[in-house]
Amino acid sequence: MDVSVKTTDDVRKEVLLGDNSKRWVNANSTLQYGNDYKTDRKIGLSGEAYFKIKESNHPFTLTTETVNVLLNSGVFLIEDFEDKNTLKVTLYDGIAKLLIKGAKQEVLLNAGTTLVFDEKKQTLEMSNVKAGTYGPNWIINKFEYTPFINVLYSLSDYYDISVTNQKPELNNEPYTLIIEGDKTLGEVMMILQAISK
Repeated sequence: MDVSVKTTDDVRKEVLLGDNSKRWVNANSTLQYGNDYKTDRKIGLSGEAYFKIKESNHPFTLTTETVNVLLNSGVFLIEDFEDKNTLKVTLYDGIAKLLIKGAKQEVLLNAGTTLVFDEKKQTLEMSNVKAGTYGPNWIINKFEYTPFINVLYSLSDYYDISVTNQKPELNNEPYTLIIEGDKTLGEVMMILQAISK
């Protein structure tokens, strides 16, 4: 792997790659990928990261110590630290094939599902994700004196939706707010309605 992104305590990093896919790398994590990522969409990870994978003619593969995640497009969170014995994958959008190395097992994961694999016990549990959730709470959309229209653009990009401002007079008004990544779209819309009154 040619490129390495490493984070330390309390550092999170957003990475935009050549195919316009986005990754957010959590603290104490390492992400690796090749310079030819656009045609060879393979990534290595140790730690925790959140991915928004754009559709492509080239399949996406994420490899950790415990699992290979294969998909064409989708949104997911993965946690697989080398010093822990638990793999956790949450798929928010899309369909993913997981090849769990220790269990020598293949699992098809559908949108709205979390998979937890305990390496020591060799157990696998699946559960549903809170409806409308798009990401983890460590991804923070933080705005300081940001024009309202830029807040809308940023949130529409994060939630992958189109937003129209019904009050154009607010476009250049500065706003300061923090919206955690685990807020549902409905919760965010309620926040925006409350601050735009």
